[in-house]
Amino acid sequence: MSSLSGKIIAVTKSSNSAAQAFNTLERLGAKVLYIPSIAISPVDDYSLFDTAVKDISSFSYLIFTSVNAVEYFIKRIEEAGLSIDYKLLTIACVGAKTSAFCTDKGIPVNIVPGNYNARDLSRVLAAENLKGKKILIPCSNIARDELKTELQNMGGIVYSIPVYKTTLPAGDETARIKEAFDRRDIDLIAFTSPSSFNNILQVLNITEPQEFFKNISVAAIGDTTGNALKEEGIIPRLIAEESTLNGLADSIIKFYN
Repeated sequence: MSSLSGKIIAVTKSSNSAAQAFNTLERLGAKVLYIPSIAISPVDDYSLFDTAVKDISSFSYLIFTSVNAVEYFIKRIEEAGLSIDYKLLTIACVGAKTSAFCTDKGIPVNIVPGNYNARDLSRVLAAENLKGKKILIPCSNIARDELKTELQNMGGIVYSIPVYKTTLPAGDETARIKEAFDRRDIDLIAFTSPSSFNNILQVLNITEPQEFFKNISVAAIGDTTGNALKEEGIIPRLIAEESTLNGLADSIIKFYN
């Protein structure tokens, strides 16, 4: 019998997004609770983004850190009737999934770091001469500043501009989160972003995260999410070796084995 048999694993993603990666855990006997804790929507004001894109010929780099960033970047360009000659830019992506989505949408990708996180991307870009180069990073309204700061320290002129916002999920999803934790039998919760963690805190009105999660094993999809947990006094039992849903699922299986 697998050591995962009977374990209850919660992941802060929808089944549509995560089931393919987590079905191996279910085959090994775990019960997976899909509790998406983020809603995505366009930002209210695209004026800064529109101005940057209209002056895109002055930029050297375009960086995407998520599929959502690519999706809303493309949506806004189409809505505003803007155009970009991607061949004039060096385009970097965090993660194979983001890169594949770019390629599928006709955006050529030049750089993908070996480890799928912003820190490794900054290490790769350290080999480039960024001094005085303009860099556009379409992002969420609550994007962390780690990548932006690293690139600025290398001399880059960084425009980190929100193209989408993350908010609390709708009422039915919020109810699902509360129901999952009311059970009080979750063995492990896997957080897939800092915002998924922060939203769980809000939905459940958690004021002392360290105390709340003391009897639940906590996993993080990567270092950025892991750092967000640590800032609240939570030490993850595991951080995925590869910052993808598949990597997270694999790390959970290794953890229980």
